[in-house]
Amino acid sequence: MFERVEVTVLVERGRKPGLKGWAAPGNLGALVGLALFVEAHGQGRTFRVLMDTGTCCRRLVQNAAALGKDLDTVDCGVITHWHVDHSGALPGLLKRMTKPPPFHVPVREPAWSPINGFVELRLPASFHRVEVRGPGEILPGIHTTGCMESPFPLQRHPVHEHALFLNVEGQGLVVLVGCSHPRPQDLVKRAVELSGQSRIALVLGGFHFIPPTGEAEKEEIIRALKGLEIRRLSACHCTGDSGVARLQREFGERFVPVRLGDAVTV
Repeated sequence: MFERVEVTVLVERGRKPGLKGWAAPGNLGALVGLALFVEAHGQGRTFRVLMDTGTCCRRLVQNAAALGKDLDTVDCGVITHWHVDHSGALPGLLKRMTKPPPFHVPVREPAWSPINGFVELRLPASFHRVEVRGPGEILPGIHTTGCMESPFPLQRHPVHEHALFLNVEGQGLVVLVGCSHPRPQDLVKRAVELSGQSRIALVLGGFHFIPPTGEAEKEEIIRALKGLEIRRLSACHCTGDSGVARLQREFGERFVPVRLGDAVTV
């Protein structure tokens, strides 16, 4: 159990589209994809986790430096699923890191996969892979839900995706999701089930309110999330602008907007 958890958004697509591309605050570079820098404080020490990488190593490193986050201090990395917007920068990042940490990654998917960015073919032989199948503890107090399968129309094989969860003393669970291909409510319910903690302080990440997710499925996601004890909800990335606006209407003050460069603390 932790005293405090801080999540900083290192990679996101930016705020609003313009003639020169996606606008980004300050000296940050917008990029399609997601990368989160997680800092968990408790019991006299801090654990740091890089969750996902986005597509471009240069942009990830640039944003981390601008936000004062040293990627060489990361205790371990996590890839939630192999789609290129979450894993594409990994091969380049491993070459840049002074001493690459272990990365907890989903089960192998076909290497010749355009939607996965052919990442498996580009990983160095020295890559410290920890393959995630079932639930487990990746660092003291930091857990994975274990991979859940989900069909995806743009690929022949299922997506294997997992989420992270941590418990903050007096607040409840922090649940961090990538794209929520297995549906956000199912990932959150898995975290609740595994932890025995029904109180949820924060759910943050992509909720996939963009195609191919249909209207009926969006309604189901909203109903299911409202049925859980969620104190704060922060949706970004593949939730899309209209999805974010909709969730903000549905959850009111419980919705916390999160954009490139933002940090959310529990």
